[in-house]
Amino acid sequence: MSFDPRLMHNGVKRKRIENEGCICSRNLEINNPSNQTNDHSFTRNSAFVRLPSTPSTFQSEVWQPRAETLYTPLQEDTMISTRNIEQISFSSGSFFIADTLGNYLNTQKGQVINLWKYDSDKKKLFIARSLLFTDAKVYDNVLLQLENI
Repeated sequence: MSFDPRLMHNGVKRKRIENEGCICSRNLEINNPSNQTNDHSFTRNSAFVRLPSTPSTFQSEVWQPRAETLYTPLQEDTMISTRNIEQISFSSGSFFIADTLGNYLNTQKGQVINLWKYDSDKKKLFIARSLLFTDAKVYDNVLLQLENI
């Protein structure tokens, strides 16, 4: 193999085209040359968790004790920042499902992820958002993202 001076870059570094910890289509193109995407296409250390809007994904911003929380469907794909989350807890069981207007529909089994924040006025933690997953695959995908934060 011989040296070819035409391949030299004159000492100039190439411009960076991706951000560390950022999900972007260019990053997927570089790391996945076949342009095949999958549900696990996120990078390590991202502060965001992607929640897909599926018929099995529900949320509540009004958490009630004793399993009385009413979960409404997640209506759009959502990215949740974990930077201000103090604590995350997990539970499973039967939960109340509502329609988009908040009217009770039924009870379903599933797994819940509770996102806790700190209230500096009350000086205690509270559940800011509770997420219910009735599909184990969707729940496992979100867990995988949380593990890679």
